[in-house]
Amino acid sequence: MSHPRFAIQWLIAFGLWFVSLWFLRDWDLTFSKLFYQQSSWLFQEQPFWYWIYTYSPLPPVLLLLASLILLIFPKLQRSLTLQKISISSHHVLLYFLTGLLANGFLVNTILKGYCGKPRPYEVIEFGGQWDYQPTFHCSVAGRGASFPSGHVAAAALLLHFCRLKCRHRKLLVGLVSIYITLVTLQRIGSGGHFLTDTLSAVFLVGWIHFAIEKWLIRIFSNNQHKWQAWGITIVLLLIGIITRPIYLEQQKEWQTTSPNLQLISNLPVSQIQLSQTNQVALKSTIQARGIEGIITTKSKYLQCSTQLAKLFYHVDWGNLTKDTKSSLILSLPPNVKWELVYQKNWDSFCQN
Repeated sequence: MSHPRFAIQWLIAFGLWFVSLWFLRDWDLTFSKLFYQQSSWLFQEQPFWYWIYTYSPLPPVLLLLASLILLIFPKLQRSLTLQKISISSHHVLLYFLTGLLANGFLVNTILKGYCGKPRPYEVIEFGGQWDYQPTFHCSVAGRGASFPSGHVAAAALLLHFCRLKCRHRKLLVGLVSIYITLVTLQRIGSGGHFLTDTLSAVFLVGWIHFAIEKWLIRIFSNNQHKWQAWGITIVLLLIGIITRPIYLEQQKEWQTTSPNLQLISNLPVSQIQLSQTNQVALKSTIQARGIEGIITTKSKYLQCSTQLAKLFYHVDWGNLTKDTKSSLILSLPPNVKWELVYQKNWDSFCQN
């Protein structure tokens, strides 16, 4: 276990980093501008950096799966021998819990979901549509997923292996450091994250790693309490997943020659706003909680006659999402009259 002095040093280091991050938050735009030239990101379309983005999460994820297998089959763990490398059940459990709680729960579920910080390519300064939000200034929950970086947090998991007792430990530390640096540069240079997003990911994973080793791993290793500990952990993860904020925006436009329009939708009239433009347009803003991938939207425009057009819009929330503050803006030419027809199911829409 960690020496008490090491614990104090880690807490002081984290406190100093937290204060430093507060002052570094205004450097995000300045640093990102170094990688933004002629309305494009420096590393966005280069094959090497795309390869880094695509395949960099594989090593930590595969090692997480391997650690899970070793935890499920302890006999396999006991029979596993690595030449010149000392590995124990303590290290396997510590790595798996760090990935589960730091990466899965804190970084990718809680902070990404609730901070709502827009990514660089989404802010106005770099051709996007949203205002820049400094670190620690929470925006609309679920709208942005810039803070912290999930890719860098995954890469930072490999720092755990730098603590293993092996002959080539210095070489291992150097390779892991280069690996994290490349992932960090890729995420900043492609407009995916700001500087503080990437640095925060490394420190958050390290801090959770320390907290688990200092306080939680004893509980998970104790035969008397480990099943309760695993049960609480799984429940927390499930709660985090099904309550994660979701923010989706969509916009579609159609030309119309009819003076009358029927909007057929499963949204109530209280969630629909009206504006004027030269053509028919829908702009939907979906704010919900749950699993983003199961929300689907469908729209269809039909020119029924010279006097009537029908616009169908339907949102399927699925079974694990809940609408919190969704809205629909209907834009129409000034001479077009409209009415709302409420229908719950998309199949009923298609019969109209």
